[in-house]
Amino acid sequence: MFWFSSFAFAALIVLLSPLVESTSSNTSINTTNPITLVTAWYPHPGYNPKYPNKEEAYRRLIGEVLSRVQTPIVIYTPSSESEFILSSRPAGAPIIINNTYETIWDVPNLSTLAASFHTDQRKIAWQDEERTNAREDSPHMYGVWNAKVSFLNMTAMLNPFDSEYLFWHDAAASLSYNGSLESWPDPNKISKIFSRHEGYSDKLLMVARELQPAFPVDASWEVAPLTRTIAGVFFGGTPRSIQWLAKEYYDMLYYYLSLNQFVGVEELLLLSIALQYPRRIVCVPCYRCSNPDARSLDHIYYYLDFLAAKKDNTLAPLFGDIPKGDPFYY
Repeated sequence: MFWFSSFAFAALIVLLSPLVESTSSNTSINTTNPITLVTAWYPHPGYNPKYPNKEEAYRRLIGEVLSRVQTPIVIYTPSSESEFILSSRPAGAPIIINNTYETIWDVPNLSTLAASFHTDQRKIAWQDEERTNAREDSPHMYGVWNAKVSFLNMTAMLNPFDSEYLFWHDAAASLSYNGSLESWPDPNKISKIFSRHEGYSDKLLMVARELQPAFPVDASWEVAPLTRTIAGVFFGGTPRSIQWLAKEYYDMLYYYLSLNQFVGVEELLLLSIALQYPRRIVCVPCYRCSNPDARSLDHIYYYLDFLAAKKDNTLAPLFGDIPKGDPFYY
């Protein structure tokens, strides 16, 4: 059953100017912004089997996101991380730091799943030969991945910046992008994407993730706009569409758990929803990176360029020779 307890904005820090002030749960933020980004930072407790000795690298990436993207941000994190978050944010860039949940297992919809992710899901991951990478995942990582929709929905319910659209964006996403990200994603680009596609009035935007090109187009680049995978790095929409997503997501999560199916990775659930409700989900096309010196760049990061304002688009070297594609339904 999907539910949320009353959402308290206690332990909240708001930065709307060079001044930092503490606020209570009844504080209203008298500002309107077309887009709010939602993210989280919960450092891995102890040894991280998948990314050993990389916490500092994560912190550098998070610092880059917070400093370069000056769209209003709501970030969920333990109170011990608030100083780091604030020090990474430019003065005047809107941010709300929510310390309500000191551990990832305190998050609604996850508090009852800790035992499963620590035992059943780990056992399934180790037994699943098709998911060898899952053996390097950890219960904490499962928790963070499956809390994304909760964080996004709780923020959408309050909508503290009175935004038309809210999007989840991974805090440690790589920003290998040469253009300006100060007002990213571009509100006009987002509105245009949603208005051009028929279907439900409250649609969601997700990022496709290609694993193999659909077909070769040219020796210098390959295009695969019709993939069957979803990336969990960026997704969202209107508050109503997010509320719908949250119900479907956690209903599906509990359903898969009842079947003893592996559900540690949020992308599996997002893909299932996109395939079941194709007219509700608009996908950003995903292209192979054409720069031979940047092969380590995951091609899903084309969405950074795709959702930027035209004047901010980078022309080289990462995606400069890629024709502009259109968002698509599955």
